[in-house]
Amino acid sequence: MKRRVAICTVLAVLAVSAAAIALPAIHDFNGEIKGDPSPGSAFAFNTGKKGDDKFVGNVQASGIDFECPEGSPGETPGVTLSKLFKVNHDGEWGGRAEAFIGDSDPPARVEGKIKPGGKATGTFRMHGELDPNGQPSVECKTGLLEWKAEKGPDTR
Repeated sequence: MKRRVAICTVLAVLAVSAAAIALPAIHDFNGEIKGDPSPGSAFAFNTGKKGDDKFVGNVQASGIDFECPEGSPGETPGVTLSKLFKVNHDGEWGGRAEAFIGDSDPPARVEGKIKPGGKATGTFRMHGELDPNGQPSVECKTGLLEWKAEKGPDTR
């Protein structure tokens, strides 16, 4: 019986993992990095509540240009921040978090403000190993970037 439960548990975890990989993340807010002409440039996040507190999470960005003093410039693939950010009464949120890019987890800082009418703006910066596959162990940085996003229709 214990063996059957263990096997069922492993199969359930694998099924959920496969579903998470196959389905794109649905975000409440979707937008872009301002001034970045790359077609893959994007910035998105979700919002939620726990009790009376509002949070921002699942912050993701892609196509972010970076410079490397000891290497070549480039553009990030998908980046996900590891933290939930509490939204204050003015709609402001942000702070430091680890960013996940493949096997690398460089430090990042994001600041944002959710405005009336479903608009949000803010800044984002990251430094460290930003190109782990092409330039492992090379220190790179994005500089301070501005982003903007809009709330989409509720699809959940």
